[in-house]
Amino acid sequence: MATVAAFAPYHAWAADASPPEHATHSPDTTKTQATRAQRVLRHQASETISVFGHGSTRQMTSVTRTMMEQSVPGTSPMKVLNQLPGIVYQSADPFGAYEYSSSLYMRGFSQNQIGFTLDDIPLGDQQFNNYNGLSITRAITTDNVGGADVSQGAGAVDVASNSNLGGAIQFHSLDPSHTRGGTVEQTFGSNQTFRTFARINSGDLNSSGTRFYASYARTDMNLWKGGGYDYSDQVNAKIVQPLANGSSIKAFFDWSSTQQFDYQDMTQNYLSTIGPKLSNYYPNYTAAYQAAQGIYPTQYQKSNDPYDAAYYAGTANRVDYFGGITLDENLSSHLNWKTTVYGHGDSGYSTWTTPYMPSPNGAPLSQRVQDPGIQRGGFLSAVTYGIARHKINAGVWYEYGRFTEGRSFAEAPLLGQGTLGNPTDGYPSNVFATPWQEIFHSNTFTFHLQDTFQVMKNLKINAGFKSMIVSAGNTVPTRTSRRTGG
Repeated sequence: MATVAAFAPYHAWAADASPPEHATHSPDTTKTQATRAQRVLRHQASETISVFGHGSTRQMTSVTRTMMEQSVPGTSPMKVLNQLPGIVYQSADPFGAYEYSSSLYMRGFSQNQIGFTLDDIPLGDQQFNNYNGLSITRAITTDNVGGADVSQGAGAVDVASNSNLGGAIQFHSLDPSHTRGGTVEQTFGSNQTFRTFARINSGDLNSSGTRFYASYARTDMNLWKGGGYDYSDQVNAKIVQPLANGSSIKAFFDWSSTQQFDYQDMTQNYLSTIGPKLSNYYPNYTAAYQAAQGIYPTQYQKSNDPYDAAYYAGTANRVDYFGGITLDENLSSHLNWKTTVYGHGDSGYSTWTTPYMPSPNGAPLSQRVQDPGIQRGGFLSAVTYGIARHKINAGVWYEYGRFTEGRSFAEAPLLGQGTLGNPTDGYPSNVFATPWQEIFHSNTFTFHLQDTFQVMKNLKINAGFKSMIVSAGNTVPTRTSRRTGG
């Protein structure tokens, strides 16, 4: 992969209200110009034109902490990106955190073609159930996001991603404050929405400026249509140790636990026949059981596919551990070395009550269970050297990943002998079939080299390349495909 780009900053000026020196005006003309100038000033007070450059050779736009704070606490940073031109983000829930329904497009590229990082650590492609990353909402509490830099053209060659074909979105965590204190936020809303966030800042602990923060966030809300809820607990911590010559060591940690009920997929036919409030049957097990037998609610019979219009429930359960430590060392006034070491572990399961697989006991439906897991770790290291008008940057990224996933089916009770209850309460114990299970191993290594040449004050030229080596393989554990016991 190679990129060549040039960037020249530009500015937007308001019309100059002052007339040219050679112009002459009558009193009426002067009065008219003053009135126009007042209208221009009022217009400028209500609108803002911002141009972002950051000294980069790429067009970079940014979401700042101030912009984040203008959204409802807990709103996904991905949804805040909607404010930027060329970016469209959609999700079925008001916070934008429901992963299964979320989708992001940037200048025509979908999110699996965009690179995502947090403090330079790769986050994968943000797809639901991805194999090499995690959602930004599970990687960091929204309140601790310091901002995001967005490259809507070609992503920089030093971004740690193997999917940044259509640009890159680089999130940054908030640094601890120099002042000791705390923050407490409480949000209430419709559908029994209840969100609590608390953060403690240590302030500077010594003369060198050592400082940290720790935070906890809890979000609990019912779905806005149908039964079920979205619930999450999340803990973040970050410590900063300043070093000599503007260098630093920073460490970040995240733990999150999420349980989400699904919103049912919609089609144009469902919207016109059943209506926008179509949802799964949960917690009405009888309705789901009868639908699997071909007995549907009256309104559902008007659709072209009542069998798939709704199921008992679909859920997702995830627990993540994520973090990294970064050494940013200024070895001299011209030489910088930056290294990040990181790790990520993910476990959980997803459920879907399917009418396509009957249970051995005669029930016309069963509970399909997927159990993905991620263990990955790696490092990034790069040096930047400035000489004359050149800034030369070279570095490597390596990641080892282990992704496991299997599919099983759990028995559903006969009608009148119990229900499937709340699928998020724990992994089902009455599994009767495991059609497949796989373990994937991957090793990713990239090397990049680039040079940024300062042609003149307002013009830079960047040229560079990235080489990538990916090796991957899988194994299939021997599993019993079907059993009748619990």
